[in-house]
Amino acid sequence: MMSKEKLEEKRKELLSLISEIKKKQKELREKRDKENEWVREFKQKRSEVLGKISELKKELEEYDADLKDFSAKANEFRRLKREYDALNWKYQTEVFSVRQEKRLVKRMAEIEEKLAAFEEIRKKAAGFRRMSKKLKDLRVEASLYHEMVIKHAAESERYHKELLKMFDEEEKLSKKLREVEKKLKEVKSRSKRVVMQAGSKIDKLKERALKAYDDFKKGRKVSLHDLALIERFGLKEE
Repeated sequence: MMSKEKLEEKRKELLSLISEIKKKQKELREKRDKENEWVREFKQKRSEVLGKISELKKELEEYDADLKDFSAKANEFRRLKREYDALNWKYQTEVFSVRQEKRLVKRMAEIEEKLAAFEEIRKKAAGFRRMSKKLKDLRVEASLYHEMVIKHAAESERYHKELLKMFDEEEKLSKKLREVEKKLKEVKSRSKRVVMQAGSKIDKLKERALKAYDDFKKGRKVSLHDLALIERFGLKEE
């Protein structure tokens, strides 16, 4: 069995190792928690962007019917525009009777109304293109946030696994420490018993020496062993 000094040295060494592991655990826990914060933040941002995407898609669906109608009637729009330009030029450059002018103005007004309706749809088409681009940009943004979530979640998992290894290592060292402390306790207990036994033996020897000294003073016969005890405890000087 190892000596008390060796066991004390081993105990100190194990406590130092456990202390170092606890520091590493703290560092790993802080790193893991920081990664988890990033995960939560990027998830929140991704969720916000996905919400915007959902709203934008609904708006684009409302545009869709009008845009299909515009596409189907694009040729008619161009024909009406040419007709209107021709009538307007004619109106500006020629002379008409009141009846002819009235009929021409009426036709131009009808065309203007239809062209105004088409123009509104054209504006919607431009808005649709802008919103489509925005939707594309939002999807790219959501994808980037998703990648960041995956990246930081992987880092968090890596730190967590390292932390679990540190916990296992700490448990192994703690087990060794408990074993050393148990042995140290046994050694101390054994040493204490030895000291107590030695003390008890000395007390008995001293008691014998006192009795022998008393006999010596009374002139009784004392053995050489008892004389040695009297000498050992310095009773002749008392």
